[in-house]
Amino acid sequence: DLHSFPTRRSSDLAFAQIPETCGECHSQEHDTFVTSKHYKVLEDDGTAPNCVTCHGSIDATVLNVNTVEKECLRCHNEETDNHPDIPTKAGKILNRFLSIHRYYRYIGIRGDPAQTQAFFGVMDQRISDLSVLWHTFDLPKIDKETKFVLDLLKAKRAEVRKLQRAK
Repeated sequence: DLHSFPTRRSSDLAFAQIPETCGECHSQEHDTFVTSKHYKVLEDDGTAPNCVTCHGSIDATVLNVNTVEKECLRCHNEETDNHPDIPTKAGKILNRFLSIHRYYRYIGIRGDPAQTQAFFGVMDQRISDLSVLWHTFDLPKIDKETKFVLDLLKAKRAEVRKLQRAK
């Protein structure tokens, strides 16, 4: 809610200032977010989403699909005719992104550590990069990378299952 933030734009907690405040610790996410259309709108009139819109306060947890869709609907809906398809698209991509973590855990629990160590080294970086990419709000690019990472994890899970059956 915009009304619960300090109104002085110079305040570290002013709505439009939140990305700079969060960027002090989350520099990659900040540097990516400032390239987005949302950041431009936030700079121009202070109404676009910022870090707390999706993540809540500093003790944020994993994004929730329903919450993200609801937040997107504030601006992206039939009434505003501002890309009303975005909330559904974002929800589908986020569901896929959350599936990445489920596959990752499965491989981590059931896979042979000696055989999965190198894979996780690559996956950790890809998942980290994908998390940062979300801050561009470039849904086609995020969707493509999410599918790619998920496909890699699905293939590895199939490999782990095959090895388990062979035992």
